[in-house]
Amino acid sequence: TSHGEAGSSRSFPTSQRACLAMTCVMAKRLSALRARLQSAQFAAYIIPMGDAHLSEYTAPRDERIAFISGFTGSAGTCVVTANKALLWTDGRYFNQATKQLPEGWTLMKDRLPETPSIEAWLADNLEAGASVALDSAFNQVSFVAKVQETLGKERVKPQQESIIDELWGTDQPAMPDNAVEVHDEKIAGVSASSKLTRLRAEMETVKASCSVFVALDQIAWLLNLRGSDIDCNPVFFSYLAVTKDQAVLFVDEKKLGQAKGALDAAKVTVQPYSDVLSKLPSIFAQCKDGKIWMDTQECTWAVYALAMEHGTVLEKASCVTTWKAMKNPSELEGMRQAHIRDGVAKTKWLAWLKKVMSDPAEVAKHTECTIADKLEAFRREGAGFKMLSFPTISSFGPNGAVIHYSPEPNTCAKADANTVFLCDSGAQYTDGTTDVTRTQHFGTPTAHHKKCFTLVLKGVISLGTAVFPNRTPGPRIDAMARQHLWKYGLDYRHGTGHGVGAYLNVHEGPIAINQRMTPGLRSLTSGLDIGMCVSNEPGYYEDGAFGMRIENVMAVKAVETEHQFGGDQYVSFETLTMIPIQKTMMDLSLMTEEDIEWVDTYHAEVFAKLSPHMSGSDLEFLKEATAPLVTNGHGPDAKRRKVAA
Repeated sequence: TSHGEAGSSRSFPTSQRACLAMTCVMAKRLSALRARLQSAQFAAYIIPMGDAHLSEYTAPRDERIAFISGFTGSAGTCVVTANKALLWTDGRYFNQATKQLPEGWTLMKDRLPETPSIEAWLADNLEAGASVALDSAFNQVSFVAKVQETLGKERVKPQQESIIDELWGTDQPAMPDNAVEVHDEKIAGVSASSKLTRLRAEMETVKASCSVFVALDQIAWLLNLRGSDIDCNPVFFSYLAVTKDQAVLFVDEKKLGQAKGALDAAKVTVQPYSDVLSKLPSIFAQCKDGKIWMDTQECTWAVYALAMEHGTVLEKASCVTTWKAMKNPSELEGMRQAHIRDGVAKTKWLAWLKKVMSDPAEVAKHTECTIADKLEAFRREGAGFKMLSFPTISSFGPNGAVIHYSPEPNTCAKADANTVFLCDSGAQYTDGTTDVTRTQHFGTPTAHHKKCFTLVLKGVISLGTAVFPNRTPGPRIDAMARQHLWKYGLDYRHGTGHGVGAYLNVHEGPIAINQRMTPGLRSLTSGLDIGMCVSNEPGYYEDGAFGMRIENVMAVKAVETEHQFGGDQYVSFETLTMIPIQKTMMDLSLMTEEDIEWVDTYHAEVFAKLSPHMSGSDLEFLKEATAPLVTNGHGPDAKRRKVAA
């Protein structure tokens, strides 16, 4: 998914009549919220995007920003005052927010130099001493601390109960109660007991008596469990507290099934999910000989404030975040196999799509949505498929320029063979998570289309073949992917890469490849380490015309270099994604011999890995799609003939 950080979109009815009705509903909700604020004497109210676990993707009951503003992107924060309603979101969502925000709302284009931060805006626009309310259960500790530092602690009023939830009332969707599953230890590579032992050893090193986990993917990874409480994310609602001699999982026990036996084997006890705030103090009381370890970027204010009240907090990044990101050999092999099966599915879909788009009568039958549904159907045929890893971005022409576009049945574009088609999609398999973007043209691309596509491709190649010291932070290599676009004065408003989980969240910290230099960002200090998986997805977008993006998932691997300056280990990338890149979109005059060799070598590997699983017309398509760009009997061509033989 594009950006290196985030992405889903959810849909509301969008016919003209429904839009008018929804605009009226939104106005009433905003008025009701302002009445509550006035009654409580709050000058402003901050509404974050996430849930009680700071999740990027959320369950329907946690879509509070969509409820109050109509904006359905996966990143943003709202601020409501007596006469202002503002949404901060980043460049991925500028177009979407402009279309979705009702009258009376203002889009604040986050991360642009002229846009103030939320806390700075509040300081400049509220009267001295005015109070600001926020939900303690849904706000990140580090964000609340920033607001307190700017406005003064006495002005910031954390709320135990959400004002939005009060307005939503009985119409708010219920908490999900989907089953929790055991993640096969053969795929995980390490038992839950061993992970807990390793954690306790680290706790002893940092002199912590207790570690508290709020982030759902950390809990799922640590305990070798998976769930489906949030669409596209194999996680389950829970909290986890680990001390020297006990581990307590706060989860609804009725969801556990066979997972209860796995927890018993790992000596993990279970308490009700809803009891977490009432039961944590007794656990903290047992930690008098050490500190309570909390990651303030992965913890909500509600849990943090409780720990501060009942003990001494060690504010330190969680070791689990890094351990989870560094895939072990079993996890890496699972990722490779998942990407092969995913490659088979998407290549079969590409073969089907090429056939459809060559017949005007067939083209007329399809839309962005039906094409996305067909891709999901092919994926469902693959072994171990569980769910999509994010809602498919299926976009023709101008819709491709909306970076996180999500087609809706009532408004999506019809298929069009004479324009650019961008599809960003991924899946969750029991052994791995995928995320891939391919951009196609089924007619005759213009010279400008081909130039833009090729510049993006050259960025993929430059980053994918880069060699650099191990643990180099991602922002230091971001320019490698943009340099070819920059030569023509072009760029894109999203990150180049994000971490990818192993049958976990498709966007995984702490790493990212982007241009963000904000102090305190983990991506500035968390280096790309051996075993980490990351996306490689430069792009280019022209509003009202088209979008271009090519995306592969890669794993960081050690490489041998002639020298090892300073004794450093040097690394590069192994490309995991195995799906052809459309050759007719490439402008060979812009490509070096090395670029061409990379494409031919990559396609030879794609053919070698996918062809044993394909037959008939699908195999013929694969042969054509991966045939060499240059057929001179040397280099890549010779390699290809050897593979094909």
